[in-house]
Parts: sequence; C-alpha cells; structure tokens
Amino acid sequence: MNILLLQFENILFGIANKKGLTVKKEHRFLEEYKYRFDYAIVEKKVAIEVEGGTFVYGRHNSPVGFREDVIKYNLATINGWKVYRITTEMIRRNAFIFPTAKRPNRRTVSLEDFLNTIM
Repeated sequence: MNILLLQFENILFGIANKKGLTVKKEHRFLEEYKYRFDYAIVEKKVAIEVEGGTFVYGRHNSPVGFREDVIKYNLATINGWKVYRITTEMIRRNAFIFPTAKRPNRRTVSLEDFLNTIM
C-alpha cells in the first residue's frame, strides 16, 4: 500500500474513532453479491470508494470495470447507502473537489473536513 493511502486511512480511521464509529475495509454490503466497498461506515450506511487509475486505462475506466462500478453503486443506492467517490489525485492533493458551474472555479476542502462532514 502506498504512503498516500496510508495517510488517508489514518485520517479516516482517526475521525471515525473520535466519533465512535467503525470503518470497515473491503466491506461486502450485500451477502448475495460479490461487491465490496473500499471503506464503509456501516452504522451510517456511508461508503467511500477510492477510484484509482483514473489517468491510465485502469480497472475503473475500462468498459467492464466501469459497468461493474455502475451496477455496484446503483445497487448500493437502492439499498440505502450513500456512496462517496474520491480519486487518488484528491488524496494526493488532500482536497475533496465540489462541483461548481464553472470548472476553473471549483471549490475544494481538505479531505479531513470532507470526512468530518459525511460522518
């Protein structure tokens, strides 16, 4: 595991611990399906997915991988989960990017502030 992901996990697990929540890695959210979340706060039905390989032809942007992600996220939403997706670039920059009408003016917050908000 790379150092950036370890730093992200330290922030994530630290915030959850302070709030009395448990983060599960590779959580299988429905037993009848193979799908797993990268990170899940089961008590709140909140999932965090780290989308790696976004600038290369990685698993998340191959045709089959993309389709499987869509199925997984829709299945999760139907079952009451909130799924938050972040990229490895966001982890590297320590910035969660909020959409705005104009791309150059996008608003960002630190990943710690973002995680505090969703927990």
